Amino acid sequence: GKSQGLEFEATYTVADGVTLSGGYALSDSKFKTATDGTIRGFPTFARNQDVSGEPLPRRSKHMIVAALDVQQPLFGDWEWYGRADLRYQSKQNSFSSSRLTQVPARTIVNLRAGLIYGNVDFQIYANNVFDYKKPILGGVLVQFPWLFPPLAFVTIVVEVLAPLALLHRRLGRLWVL
Repeated sequence: GKSQGLEFEATYTVADGVTLSGGYALSDSKFKTATDGTIRGFPTFARNQDVSGEPLPRRSKHMIVAALDVQQPLFGDWEWYGRADLRYQSKQNSFSSSRLTQVPARTIVNLRAGLIYGNVDFQIYANNVFDYKKPILGGVLVQFPWLFPPLAFVTIVVEVLAPLALLHRRLGRLWVL
Protein backbone atom coordinates (compact mmCIF):
# COMPACT_ATOMS: atom_id res chain seq x y z
CA GLY A 1 0.00 0.00 0.00
CA LYS A 2 0.89 3.63 -0.30
CA SER A 3 0.24 6.11 2.47
CA GLN A 4 0.93 9.81 2.71
CA GLY A 5 -0.58 12.54 4.78
CA LEU A 6 -0.36 15.63 6.87
CA GLU A 7 -0.74 16.16 10.59
CA PHE A 8 -1.22 19.33 12.61
CA GLU A 9 -1.35 19.73 16.39
CA ALA A 10 -1.64 22.80 18.62
CA THR A 11 -2.01 23.64 22.28
CA TYR A 12 -3.02 27.01 23.65
CA THR A 13 -3.03 28.10 27.28
CA VAL A 14 -6.15 30.24 27.62
CA ALA A 15 -5.46 31.19 31.27
CA ASP A 16 -3.72 29.68 34.29
CA GLY A 17 -4.96 26.11 34.49
CA VAL A 18 -7.05 26.31 31.29
CA THR A 19 -5.69 24.65 28.16
CA LEU A 20 -7.26 24.17 24.76
CA SER A 21 -5.71 21.65 22.37
CA GLY A 22 -6.55 20.19 19.04
CA GLY A 23 -5.28 18.43 16.00
CA TYR A 24 -6.09 17.43 12.48
CA ALA A 25 -4.80 14.55 10.36
CA LEU A 26 -5.25 14.03 6.64
CA SER A 27 -4.33 10.60 5.37
CA ASP A 28 -4.31 9.44 1.77
CA SER A 29 -3.66 5.72 1.92
CA LYS A 30 -4.44 3.31 -0.90
CA PHE A 31 -3.47 -0.08 -2.22
CA LYS A 32 -1.08 0.49 -5.11
CA THR A 33 -1.35 -2.83 -6.90
CA ALA A 34 -3.01 -5.53 -4.85
CA THR A 35 -5.34 -8.49 -4.77
CA ASP A 36 -7.15 -9.89 -1.76
CA GLY A 37 -7.97 -13.60 -1.97
CA THR A 38 -10.15 -13.44 1.12
CA ILE A 39 -12.83 -11.59 -0.85
CA ARG A 40 -13.05 -14.01 -3.79
CA GLY A 41 -16.52 -15.14 -2.64
CA PHE A 42 -18.02 -11.71 -3.30
CA PRO A 43 -19.52 -11.38 -6.81
CA THR A 44 -17.86 -8.01 -7.43
CA PHE A 45 -14.43 -9.62 -7.03
CA ALA A 46 -15.11 -13.17 -8.27
CA ARG A 47 -12.70 -12.92 -11.20
CA ASN A 48 -9.55 -11.27 -9.89
CA GLN A 49 -9.99 -9.96 -6.30
CA ASP A 50 -8.34 -6.71 -7.47
CA VAL A 51 -8.34 -3.99 -4.82
CA SER A 52 -5.79 -1.70 -6.50
CA GLY A 53 -6.58 1.95 -5.84
CA GLU A 54 -8.93 1.17 -2.94
CA PRO A 55 -8.34 2.98 0.37
CA LEU A 56 -6.54 0.88 2.98
CA PRO A 57 -8.88 -0.67 5.57
CA ARG A 58 -9.52 1.02 8.92
CA ARG A 59 -7.94 4.31 7.81
CA SER A 60 -9.97 7.50 7.93
CA LYS A 61 -9.10 10.21 5.44
CA HIS A 62 -9.82 12.94 8.03
CA MET A 63 -9.42 12.89 11.80
CA ILE A 64 -10.02 15.82 14.15
CA VAL A 65 -9.36 15.88 17.90
CA ALA A 66 -10.07 18.70 20.34
CA ALA A 67 -9.84 18.98 24.12
CA LEU A 68 -10.46 21.51 26.85
CA ASP A 69 -8.60 20.94 30.14
CA VAL A 70 -9.24 22.92 33.31
CA GLN A 71 -7.37 22.48 36.62
CA GLN A 72 -7.90 24.98 39.43
CA PRO A 73 -7.38 25.23 43.20
CA LEU A 74 -10.48 24.42 45.23
CA PHE A 75 -9.51 25.03 48.87
CA GLY A 76 -6.46 24.22 50.97
CA ASP A 77 -4.45 21.49 49.25
CA TRP A 78 -7.42 20.39 47.14
CA GLU A 79 -7.69 21.02 43.38
CA TRP A 80 -10.44 20.21 40.91
CA TYR A 81 -10.13 19.45 37.23
CA GLY A 82 -12.27 18.76 34.22
CA ARG A 83 -11.68 17.64 30.68
CA ALA A 84 -13.87 17.41 27.62
CA ASP A 85 -12.53 15.82 24.46
CA LEU A 86 -13.95 15.22 21.04
CA ARG A 87 -12.74 12.87 18.32
CA TYR A 88 -14.10 12.89 14.76
CA GLN A 89 -13.16 10.26 12.19
CA SER A 90 -14.38 10.27 8.60
CA LYS A 91 -15.71 7.05 7.06
CA GLN A 92 -13.33 4.16 6.54
CA ASN A 93 -13.34 0.76 4.86
CA SER A 94 -13.96 -2.23 7.10
CA PHE A 95 -12.20 -4.55 4.67
CA SER A 96 -9.95 -4.13 1.67
CA SER A 97 -12.61 -2.58 -0.55
CA SER A 98 -15.12 0.23 -0.21
CA ARG A 99 -17.42 -1.90 -2.36
CA LEU A 100 -17.90 -4.30 0.58
CA THR A 101 -18.50 -2.45 3.86
CA GLN A 102 -17.66 0.91 5.35
CA VAL A 103 -17.56 2.24 8.87
CA PRO A 104 -19.56 5.49 8.82
CA ALA A 105 -18.04 8.79 9.96
CA ARG A 106 -18.37 9.23 13.72
CA THR A 107 -17.88 11.78 16.45
CA ILE A 108 -17.23 10.66 20.03
CA VAL A 109 -17.31 12.97 23.07
CA ASN A 110 -15.76 12.02 26.43
CA LEU A 111 -15.92 13.90 29.75
CA ARG A 112 -13.79 13.63 32.89
CA ALA A 113 -13.87 15.47 36.23
CA GLY A 114 -12.03 14.97 39.46
CA LEU A 115 -10.47 16.13 42.70
CA ILE A 116 -6.79 16.00 43.60
CA TYR A 117 -5.43 15.98 47.14
CA GLY A 118 -1.66 15.50 47.25
CA ASN A 119 -0.90 12.24 45.42
CA VAL A 120 -4.51 11.06 45.52
CA ASP A 121 -6.76 11.58 42.51
CA PHE A 122 -10.54 11.01 42.69
CA GLN A 123 -12.17 11.06 39.30
CA ILE A 124 -15.34 10.29 37.42
CA TYR A 125 -15.57 10.01 33.67
CA ALA A 126 -18.02 9.29 30.91
CA ASN A 127 -16.88 7.93 27.58
CA ASN A 128 -19.08 8.27 24.51
CA VAL A 129 -21.37 10.75 26.27
CA PHE A 130 -23.93 10.96 23.48
CA ASP A 131 -24.06 7.15 23.19
CA TYR A 132 -22.95 6.87 19.56
CA LYS A 133 -24.04 3.41 18.43
CA LYS A 134 -23.85 3.24 14.65
CA PRO A 135 -22.56 -0.16 13.58
CA ILE A 136 -18.88 -0.27 12.78
CA LEU A 137 -19.03 -3.43 10.66
CA GLY A 138 -21.47 -5.02 8.31
CA GLY A 139 -22.68 -1.79 6.75
CA VAL A 140 -23.49 -3.41 3.42
CA LEU A 141 -24.65 -6.84 4.61
CA VAL A 142 -27.25 -5.32 6.93
CA GLN A 143 -28.94 -3.81 3.88
CA PHE A 144 -29.56 -7.33 2.52
CA PRO A 145 -31.22 -9.34 5.32
CA TRP A 146 -32.23 -12.10 2.88
CA LEU A 147 -28.52 -13.07 2.72
CA PHE A 148 -28.34 -14.11 6.37
CA PRO A 149 -30.14 -17.50 6.17
CA PRO A 150 -28.05 -18.81 3.23
CA LEU A 151 -24.84 -17.47 4.81
CA ALA A 152 -25.74 -19.18 8.09
CA PHE A 153 -26.41 -22.46 6.24
CA VAL A 154 -23.09 -22.30 4.38
CA THR A 155 -21.27 -21.54 7.64
CA ILE A 156 -22.81 -24.59 9.33
CA VAL A 157 -21.93 -26.85 6.38
CA VAL A 158 -18.34 -25.61 6.35
CA GLU A 159 -17.93 -26.06 10.11
CA VAL A 160 -19.52 -29.53 10.23
CA LEU A 161 -17.74 -30.94 7.17
CA ALA A 162 -14.31 -29.35 7.71
CA PRO A 163 -12.93 -32.33 9.70
CA LEU A 164 -13.50 -34.55 6.63
CA ALA A 165 -10.56 -32.74 5.00
CA LEU A 166 -8.32 -34.47 7.55
CA LEU A 167 -9.38 -37.95 6.47
CA HIS A 168 -7.97 -37.98 2.95
CA ARG A 169 -5.55 -35.84 0.93
CA ARG A 170 -8.03 -35.34 -1.96
CA LEU A 171 -10.74 -34.15 0.42
CA GLY A 172 -8.22 -31.72 1.90
CA ARG A 173 -7.43 -30.29 -1.55
CA LEU A 174 -11.11 -29.99 -2.37
CA TRP A 175 -11.72 -28.20 0.93
CA VAL A 176 -9.05 -25.58 0.16
CA LEU A 177 -10.98 -24.49 -2.93
